[in-house]
Amino acid sequence: MKAQIKEIGEIVIAGRKFTEIIPGVTNIDFMSEWGNFFNDIKENFDMKDYKDCFGLSENMKMIDGKPAMDYVICMRKEAFDKVPDGFVTETIPGGKYAVYTYKGKIEDDKMTEFWENIYSKWLAEEKLEPIMTHAFEYYDHRWQEDSDDSELDIYVPIK
Repeated sequence: MKAQIKEIGEIVIAGRKFTEIIPGVTNIDFMSEWGNFFNDIKENFDMKDYKDCFGLSENMKMIDGKPAMDYVICMRKEAFDKVPDGFVTETIPGGKYAVYTYKGKIEDDKMTEFWENIYSKWLAEEKLEPIMTHAFEYYDHRWQEDSDDSELDIYVPIK
C-alpha cells in the first residue's frame, strides 16, 4: 500500500491514557474504552456534530522482548470547554508523516494486521524510515462505527 506523505503542525490533545500496553497480551477492550471516553465527554458537547478524534500510540518500547506502548484516546484540546478530570493533555509533534488509510470495520485482528503491515512491509517498500516514538489513528467524518464503509487514517512520523 502506498502512503500519502503529509506535513502537519503540532496538535494539542486531551484524553484518557493507558500505559504500557502490549498488543495481544494486555487485556484491555479498546472498543469499550472508546465508548467510556465518549460517555465521559458527552456533557461538553454533542458528539454527533463532532468527528475529530485520535488514538495516539506513544512511548514505544520493548518490555520482556515484546513491543509495548502507551495509548491515548483523545480529541483536540480546543474542543473542550474544560478538560475532564483524569484526562491528560499532550502534544502530537508536527512534522512529516506517512499516512495510510484503513477501510472497513474496526476489528482487533484486522487493525493489528494493518499496523503490522505498515511497519513490516509498506514503509520499507517505499524506503521510508519511521521515527519510533509515536504514531496515531485519526478518526474524522469518514469513520462510521461498525460499518464496512468506514475509513480512518494512520499517521506514522518519518525522517
